[in-house]
Amino acid sequence: MRRIIYFLIPALALGGLVIWRFLQNKHQQALQAQAASARRHAPPIVRVAPAIVRDIVHIFQGVGNVEAPFDVRVAPKVTGRLVYLQVREGAPVTRGEVLARLDASEIQAAINQQQAVVESAQASLVNAQVHYNRLYGLYKQGFTAAQDIDDARTQVNVQRSALKAARAQLRNLQAQLADTILRSPLNGFVTARFFDPGSVVAAGQPIVTVQAMRHVYVTSSVPEGVNRSIYVGMPAHADFDALPGRVFNGRVAQLNPAADPQSRQFLVRAVFDNPQNLIKPGMFGRLTIITRVTHNAVVVPHEAVQPGPKGPTVVVVDNRLTAHRRPVRTGDQDATGIAITQGVQPGEKVVILSAQPVRDGQIVRIDNGGMPVQLAGLPTVEGGGGGASPSSAGPPSGGGANAPTYGSPSSAGGLSAGGAAFSAGTGGQAAGMTGSGTGTSGGAASSGSSTSPPAITPQVYSGAPGSAGQGTQGLGQGTQGIGSGLSGANPSASPGAPGTTGTQAAPGTRTGGASGGR
Repeated sequence: MRRIIYFLIPALALGGLVIWRFLQNKHQQALQAQAASARRHAPPIVRVAPAIVRDIVHIFQGVGNVEAPFDVRVAPKVTGRLVYLQVREGAPVTRGEVLARLDASEIQAAINQQQAVVESAQASLVNAQVHYNRLYGLYKQGFTAAQDIDDARTQVNVQRSALKAARAQLRNLQAQLADTILRSPLNGFVTARFFDPGSVVAAGQPIVTVQAMRHVYVTSSVPEGVNRSIYVGMPAHADFDALPGRVFNGRVAQLNPAADPQSRQFLVRAVFDNPQNLIKPGMFGRLTIITRVTHNAVVVPHEAVQPGPKGPTVVVVDNRLTAHRRPVRTGDQDATGIAITQGVQPGEKVVILSAQPVRDGQIVRIDNGGMPVQLAGLPTVEGGGGGASPSSAGPPSGGGANAPTYGSPSSAGGLSAGGAAFSAGTGGQAAGMTGSGTGTSGGAASSGSSTSPPAITPQVYSGAPGSAGQGTQGLGQGTQGIGSGLSGANPSASPGAPGTTGTQAAPGTRTGGASGGR
């Protein structure tokens, strides 16, 4: 009989533990279903943005290269030795200023020789004219033949032509003498010097380069399609890394109608005034051209417009935090927004981000970008919970000293891992759970009271309301620890951290997964 008792007592104890564990699992599943139902019926958290009235501006911005409108390489027309060159790079010059001189001694000797030829031709012409006059007088008296008169007249014409040729040659040599002096063709600056005095320069070889900088070109390439929106005379703007904080205004001066066969882009030039010579040829800059402007458009962010089978829609939140889905008609758009031509009024708030789908007519919560959000009518959670993280400034709030945390209020986003601590009513026992699945925001904590199961002396734990936790969406895999009217340890829940299995301890203490502080 004693042996049977030895076997019966452990069997009864084991059976009692199995039954107790079974009842605990059933209660855990009921709590999970209750929390899931609370999450499903909880108002979704959304972020909103107002519809504003502004201009939608389309711009083209390309890499610009500064060019001088006049870039002249000064070169002689004759070959000679360079005897004078004083200017160097950066020297300002004016139109007509002497820049260089070539040795003109050979050309001067040729001029002197040609002047003698001209004088000889003049003497021969005078002699032929006198001979013709004499013969013409004899011809009138009948003392000479008409053929002699014709020969004398021809000789006069020949000498006159020879004189013209000699004079032309003299002028040519004088022009060559003038070409030995090189003058600046424009007002500008010397930007290059290729020779020094004493060098022999051939005809056509540049000696210096002069560029005009009173006005400058900023050139860029525009792709196909954009070139149709650009025309000569439209405003243009330029800024340069070498001149921070300065924006220069100009206009489009040239647009090449033919595209480059390799890049398939069109060359555009904009002209800018440069009275202070701040913009230098060869500088790197950015050319900005406003191609199109839509004035006074009602603009919402791109995220607010959702495509649908019947056209685009937006979700508008009114002053009572009620969501209304409206069909809209869209218009022009730019990089930061899209114009709504019908369906939204200026100042109305549209949803740009939501933790879950928002239904028409549903009450929503507005996320203020990381600040705690209060919502009237949210069911209370047995045992409170949802306080700020202990790592945040100030003491932990909500659910007593051992309330679970769901992320610091300073963290970005409106989602928290491991599920929200939503209410299951008052009375009964609290469950701290991490749950499997995506969690919503660290729920708004509310005060609650609970009593322990009948097996333990009833104890009441009350918690002050905790602030809403803000975190990022995570996926937590863990098991639920059940406390029977017991305070939990104070773990700091991280987004998506796996939960641990809670273990039953003496009344008033419990270790393990995130427990709802009560």
